[in-house]
Amino acid sequence: MTPQWYDAKDKAATEEVLSVVEVYDPTTDTWTTKANMPTARFAMSAAVVAGKIYILGGVANNGEVLNTVEVYDPTTD
Repeated sequence: MTPQWYDAKDKAATEEVLSVVEVYDPTTDTWTTKANMPTARFAMSAAVVAGKIYILGGVANNGEVLNTVEVYDPTTD
């Protein structure tokens, strides 16, 4: 399996909160945009369990502290 780096963008240079997910493939030195997270957030935590990426908590665009978890499955995107 080729190692890849997933990046869930949290804030743009404009301070806008983002929901963008990108994956980096070091064998081809390319970034690919994937499906957006359902909720834009920043200052979140992430963990990988059984091949799925869990995004936990964070802060929403309106400053609300989030207590939700989103699951991203790379095999379905």
